Order: sequence, then C-alpha cells, then structure tokens
Amino acid sequence: MTRDELIEIMMLEGIPQGMLCSQTSIPSECFVIREMYGVWETFYAERGLETGLVTHPTEDAACRTLLEELRGYAAASGIVKRNGN
Repeated sequence: MTRDELIEIMMLEGIPQGMLCSQTSIPSECFVIREMYGVWETFYAERGLETGLVTHPTEDAACRTLLEELRGYAAASGIVKRNGN
C-alpha cells in the first residue's frame, strides 16, 4: 500500500483526510507518515511532539499500521462519516 492508496481508503471509509499529514516538518494534531533516511515512521503529532513513534521497513507496512490506527481513532471518537449516510 502507498500513501496515495491509504488516502483513497480513508476517503472511501469516511475518515477525514485532515487526520493524516505526510510532511517532513512536524505538524500539529494529526497522524504522520514519513520516510526518514530509508525508514518509514508513523506517529501522532501534537504541539510539536511526536507521540507513539513506530518505525517500519516499508511504506506498505507503515500505511497498513497507520490505517488501523486511524480506523480505531475515528471509530472511538465517532468522527467516521460513511459515504451515503
């Protein structure tokens, strides 16, 4: 899975795209996926802090892990808006 495919799945499942950032600078209050020196990282950025940093060997592994986190967070906070509902 690529970042573009991750975003496509998020759209299909009604997960707000604003929950995901893919920048090299640390944004605020969103989940981040980025490549740093050949390693893929996922974490939650809030007020300049990286929380729950996990490294992954491939973009596919990072995207799959992050998708599960996004699904869980969206479901727990009740923000998922299904298409057509």
